Amino acid sequence: MATPSVLKKMTRKGHVSSPADGIVSYDDAECNASYIDLPEDFEFVESAAFDEGFDSDKFYVPVQRNGCQTFIYSASLSSKAVSLVCGPITLKDDKWSEEEKVQLTAFGSELDSNGRMWLCIFNRNLVVSIDLKSKNPIVEQEIEVFAPNDICIDPRDPDILYAVVGKKRALFTDPSAGKVKMIRLSKDDEGNPLPPEITKISRGKNTLAGIEATGEGEVIVAQLFDVFRLTPPPKGAGSKRKPKFWKEQRFWHADDGNGKMWLADNVSPLGFDNKTFMIPAYNTCSSSIGSTLLKSRAVTATGNFATQVVSGLKNHESARDMLDNPEVDVGFSNNDSEDPLRFIKMSNFHEGQMPFVEHFEVHLKDAHARTEGIKEGRKFFFDTNVTGVLSVKDKLICINFQQPRLLLLDLDKFYTAEGQREIVEMTEGKSENLEAPEDKAEEVQEMKAGETPEAEATTAPATATSLMSGESIPETAPAAVEDTATRAVVDGAEEASKTDGGAMSTGSSQYVEASKTEAKDGTRLEIPKWQKVFCGVCLGN
Repeated sequence: MATPSVLKKMTRKGHVSSPADGIVSYDDAECNASYIDLPEDFEFVESAAFDEGFDSDKFYVPVQRNGCQTFIYSASLSSKAVSLVCGPITLKDDKWSEEEKVQLTAFGSELDSNGRMWLCIFNRNLVVSIDLKSKNPIVEQEIEVFAPNDICIDPRDPDILYAVVGKKRALFTDPSAGKVKMIRLSKDDEGNPLPPEITKISRGKNTLAGIEATGEGEVIVAQLFDVFRLTPPPKGAGSKRKPKFWKEQRFWHADDGNGKMWLADNVSPLGFDNKTFMIPAYNTCSSSIGSTLLKSRAVTATGNFATQVVSGLKNHESARDMLDNPEVDVGFSNNDSEDPLRFIKMSNFHEGQMPFVEHFEVHLKDAHARTEGIKEGRKFFFDTNVTGVLSVKDKLICINFQQPRLLLLDLDKFYTAEGQREIVEMTEGKSENLEAPEDKAEEVQEMKAGETPEAEATTAPATATSLMSGESIPETAPAAVEDTATRAVVDGAEEASKTDGGAMSTGSSQYVEASKTEAKDGTRLEIPKWQKVFCGVCLGN
């Protein structure tokens, strides 16, 4: 059992959280698991998008089907069904052949309150927008970036996007050469899109899997084996010709302390306060293999190149197409792992502060016991390969790239007594939640490249989030401590602590330390999808 004192080290100065800090464990029945089926000819799904201002009842899912074509479906929690909105999504630029215009693979997606949906079209090296109001499948805007994996909208300005992308090397497009780009949109007097202003705000990374903006000018980035935030430089720093890179602060790493690494994927906000976020860790790999392979850009670049060539030959692509297209055959990453779902939740996000981080596991006992409805070629009704999550009302939606269904879990299971206690203490100023030390390794890397380390950004006033309302409570407000919902949870936690020898318990879940028994290794790298060829034996797939 991990006691509250063990978990509180997450908020001490300089502590970078990891699964070794403790894990909250459930099974799927405890989370009231239910499912929404996708079309029968489903081929691939990576993400989903929701904006309450546009549609408070439905969320939207880009689904690949019908021979690598992408269609947009709306999904309803009440009916637990999907309906076709538009498709196939079609590019408009005449540089593409008629076949290339519709054979699209959508990865990350985002939706604004006007019904404008942004999609990362990975296999065409594009970020595109479509209008869900008109239901027109022809894209409105095409923005060229290499190997885009995820995208988000700045909550302060819907015309500012952030994307995690790869790089165009001399021979091929490399998704493992990670960069973060800010895309500033504009229109002419007639409302037509102008070429966007694209600024590189971070570079020199490995595979970047997810991104989300906090609402305080920062962005959170998942890099498979760690998660960091980027803070903009002071106004006036750098120049248009040579802009300053944003300052990096790592606050989570993948090692669970038991020889495994959690692999972080897409980042998603919980609610609309932009202070709480969830990341699915879609699989694990051994720490030694992960440190050797995932953190080496030379190794990952070599693996990407090899599997792109193999995939291109399999699909009878031309030499140009197989090297320009960063996507590889999905067969390289199919995996029927018996591991639980894993989630990383980050709360109380404020500029200059370390967030409170919790780790969750959901064991798929019922899903693994089901025998009906299993997709051909798959072992389980649902499995651990969740690449994206989405909070809609009182549900956490889980998207699994290889399953023709979406998993729904009760969201309140991820708001624990200890987490709420910690946030209340942050609000009262009782918890030491100070700025972490700068990432010296990143400074060295920047100085070697002739860059100057970023200056400190001004720390914004702290706020705390109420239980699940998404409302912001001023730090100085004494009433924040007496919030009925939060106080009830905290009081319940105190009572549980008294009756359980100091151990924290919430319902049937418990805070437990990471398991000392190592399960069979199994991993899938969504981007890049190459481990089956390059290190499948090592990773146990």
